[in-house]
Amino acid sequence: MILFRGLHCSLKIGNRKYISMLRAWLTSQTCKSVQLMRLHGLCILTDADKKFKHPKHPHTFFRDIDPLLVWNELELLVDAGLAKSIGLCNFNREQVQHILDNSRIKPANLEIEIHPYLPQSDLVSFCLEHDVAVTAFAPFGSSNHSGEDAAVPLLLEEPILKRIGDKYGKSPAQVVLHWLVQQNISVLPRAEKLSDLREDFEIFDFNLDDGDLLDIAQLGMKNVRYHSLDYWRDAPNYPWTEDGNHTH
Repeated sequence: MILFRGLHCSLKIGNRKYISMLRAWLTSQTCKSVQLMRLHGLCILTDADKKFKHPKHPHTFFRDIDPLLVWNELELLVDAGLAKSIGLCNFNREQVQHILDNSRIKPANLEIEIHPYLPQSDLVSFCLEHDVAVTAFAPFGSSNHSGEDAAVPLLLEEPILKRIGDKYGKSPAQVVLHWLVQQNISVLPRAEKLSDLREDFEIFDFNLDDGDLLDIAQLGMKNVRYHSLDYWRDAPNYPWTEDGNHTH
């Protein structure tokens, strides 16, 4: 990622080796710090330079590493002024709790997949109660699924979201974004065109009522995780083995 002076930037880090490389790189740049640096999951390859492929013996391919070892390195980057804040990505509740209980600098943010088919309400509530801000990625599901697989529902084709959107003169995407913001969840929507970006900002002139929220809550029963990280499933610290979500 290229950093520019004056912009709010975030980076995702998944390995202690990369942290030392980043430290060296930041100290050589005009922009010498990032606003937010996230530890991205705990599935560390035994050889970080090896291109990923599905191994025959996956348990020898991944390292069982305590996330605190990496988190402590991130804390040192904050101490050095190279990062304004540090956070997590793709951690479950127990993993977040482990960091909270044993860290010197608490996580400022957790980034996870959240949308009406996967609201992750318990994890969101837990984080907000502990002053960990939550950011949703893949708020519209996934553009990688074209609908050819009937088992994978397309979120933005959901009739409930279309009906609520028609009620307020909004698109299903705008309904989803407002639903997230109304829960104090920040969101990272993908915009392919300028018109998409403009539409993403036009979500603050309406409010979802209690009936709308109840209807959207029903969608969570579908329990669809579009980004299940299946290629990490055999890693010791894979985060989603116990949450019971259907994955695609």
